[in-house]
Amino acid sequence: MTTRRIPWTRQEDEALINWHRRLGPLWTKISSKIVSRTPRQCADRWYNSLRPGSK
Repeated sequence: MTTRRIPWTRQEDEALINWHRRLGPLWTKISSKIVSRTPRQCADRWYNSLRPGSK
């Protein structure tokens, strides 16, 4: 079984940032708003790319 990686779009990044501001790290709720992403994908994107201070 192969898994395709689908790059994050600018709109998804902006939505993730906005929902994180409103809800905090409630990844299940955030991923329900960004339907193409799982809670794990949202958390990984936040901590590895979008969080202030991340590289």
